[in-house]
Order: sequence, then structure tokens, then C-alpha cells
Amino acid sequence: MRRLSNMSVAVAFLFWGLVGLIPLTLGLIFKQGSLGFVGFLFSVVAGFLTGLAGQIVVSVGFATGIIVSWYRKRPRHAEEPANH
Repeated sequence: MRRLSNMSVAVAFLFWGLVGLIPLTLGLIFKQGSLGFVGFLFSVVAGFLTGLAGQIVVSVGFATGIIVSWYRKRPRHAEEPANH
């Protein structure tokens, strides 16, 4: 088994943090902060367990969930009745 240097571990943590910021940032933008924070945590854990590919899948999944949740909760304007 190959031993990782401190630099490669630091770079891995940096990437885990950056990719994890995707759901966190979208959660804050779309007023879904708690879902964004959970997405950040799950993304970092997925990066630790499965690597960058698994982390990207989790981040995109949470980002999609945040946008869909925002879309369903957004206020809808009442449609004007058609004049016949």
C-alpha cells in the first residue's frame, strides 16, 4: 500500500471542502441553509469514503434537491383570468 504524503492529504482535504461548498452555497442562495449544510457534510464524508467521483455525485444530488425544493416552495403569482 502506498503511503500518502502530507501534501497529498492536504490537497485532498482542499478538494473535499471545495466540492462540498457547492450544496452549501446553493442552499444559502436558495434559502435552504439546513439542506445545504447537510449536503456539505454528506459530500465531505462521501469524498473521504469514495473519493472525488463519489463526492461529485453526492454534491450534484444535493444541489438538485435544493433547487427542486426551492422551486416547489416558491410563491406563485395568481394567474389573471382570461377575458372572454
